[in-house]
Amino acid sequence: MYLSSGSCLKPEQDNLVCSGFRTKKKVCDSSHYIRLVVLEQSVLACIQQVVAFATEYEREFAEILRQDSALKSRKELAERKRRLSQSERRIAELDSIVQRLYEDFVSNRLTEDRFIKLSQGYEKEQQDLQIQTAELSQQISEQEKQTLDLERFLKQVRKYTQVTELTPTLLNELVERIVIHEPCKADGKRIVDIDVYFNFVGLIEKLELPKPDSLETAAQAGAENKSMQK
Repeated sequence: MYLSSGSCLKPEQDNLVCSGFRTKKKVCDSSHYIRLVVLEQSVLACIQQVVAFATEYEREFAEILRQDSALKSRKELAERKRRLSQSERRIAELDSIVQRLYEDFVSNRLTEDRFIKLSQGYEKEQQDLQIQTAELSQQISEQEKQTLDLERFLKQVRKYTQVTELTPTLLNELVERIVIHEPCKADGKRIVDIDVYFNFVGLIEKLELPKPDSLETAAQAGAENKSMQK
């Protein structure tokens, strides 16, 4: 995003404008913005919530993140493998299609101009799919090696028992990146969703204390594991 500021604007009017709409590729379909003060307040509130919860309920916090990470990882991995399999099947199909086109051309069932036009289109699609499969294969390989590094994140959180303001040090130590979504309207109000991805643990979407019986079950399982290790 681009920072839009100027001498004619008040500090609270400084805003960030989406760069995806301005580029030639147009990653976003519409131009959108968010005021810097709103972004800072939202990010601060998110960090405060996470730090406060992790400080007061560290064991429960760790368990929530482990379960959430495992679920997300399985879903993302399954989706990438599905797309990879789909792309590989299509590449094989395109090989057969191009082969049949060539046979039709050789047997004079297809004109040279038609053969060139069709084969170029299929070859372009195949090249794009080959790039996509290479990227997906790399992503799958990296994801299978990834582990949730909770202890490193908690070590950073323990430095900040109370967060009152955003500082460069705080952001560098806790936040990996911030994603600002396109705005939508609800009840006539402009709503902008903001996702804060934390270092070592990623996006933390929901923080709610598990039910007491769930905590008791988790504690019993932990105790059983420890006794088995002795």
